[in-house]
Order: sequence, then C-alpha cells, then structure tokens
Amino acid sequence: MVKSCNTLTPQHTLKRLMEAQTQGGAEVRRLHIIYFLSRKGRIEHPHLIRVHHFSRNGIRLRDVKRWLGELRGKDMPESFAWSYK
Repeated sequence: MVKSCNTLTPQHTLKRLMEAQTQGGAEVRRLHIIYFLSRKGRIEHPHLIRVHHFSRNGIRLRDVKRWLGELRGKDMPESFAWSYK
C-alpha cells in the first residue's frame, strides 16, 4: 500500500504542457512513479509521485531524480544511492 502521494507539475512543465497542446505536437502522459527509501538495510514504505511527461522522450533515472529534487528539495536525490528496475 502506498502511503505517500504527491503530484509534481512545476511552472516550467506547465508552460511546456500548454505549448504542446496549442501546437498539437507531443502527447503528454501522466506517470505514476513508485520509489522506496532504505535506511540501515531496511526498506521503508513505498512513496508515489505523479508527473506529467512527454511520451516521445522516454524516462531516465536522472529525470526521476530531478523531479524528486523539485518536490522534496534539491539535496534529497544526492542524499541517497540509486538503483532502478
């Protein structure tokens, strides 16, 4: 069960979404990203963020880290080691 949920749509993303809609260009998708934090080898409860993303660009770990930095503070992504599946 996911206990934490945040929606992230920063100003620059809103601007890009509006431009894409007016130009009839890229398809914008709403993504649900689940991440887990680990402390002393124990995994905490899952966290969920929702973001808007252009489907043609694909997602990379650096995108997720950037979104978490915008949501939780710029130092948050650098405070943890990262892996993905």
